[in-house]
Amino acid sequence: KDRNNPGRTAWDLNFASSKSDPNSDLVELTKPRAWYLLGSSSLVFIRSDKAEFLMPDFTSEPVSGRFTGNVEVLQFERQSDGSLPAPIAGDSSVRITTNWLDFDAVASELSTTETVLIASESIDADCSGLRIVFNEVDERVELLEIPGSLVATIRPSVSDSKSKPAPA
Repeated sequence: KDRNNPGRTAWDLNFASSKSDPNSDLVELTKPRAWYLLGSSSLVFIRSDKAEFLMPDFTSEPVSGRFTGNVEVLQFERQSDGSLPAPIAGDSSVRITTNWLDFDAVASELSTTETVLIASESIDADCSGLRIVFNEVDERVELLEIPGSLVATIRPSVSDSKSKPAPA
């Protein structure tokens, strides 16, 4: 549940199987599928082959962890009826793929030092490493940092291309 609004779900986590270590707060998951509510309507969906989460309380959200193997991050808007959309990559506004991805739920941060591919309507990028910090209050990305190399193709938006005069 959302810490500031207990009537609203902040995280939804599903997985094929789990294995916990009785001597620690670590939980290993296979085929994790996580929805994270960024704001009132923006959603982040993360899936991977495996994950390891730090979960001091298994009935609550994980504190931190790592998704590993075929990691895919998708961004969507919540459906008008409040339901979650089908997590189809082609329907997402942003698609990020990498080999592993760390998260810190307290800091609202995702990061990796691996190669990352980013695809959206306006940009395709191949970068070395990525750090994203979300601002939950303002419902936006606060920081997007690429510590290594970046090769990107940026496409002008449809509205930008319509506002420019045709060449003479």
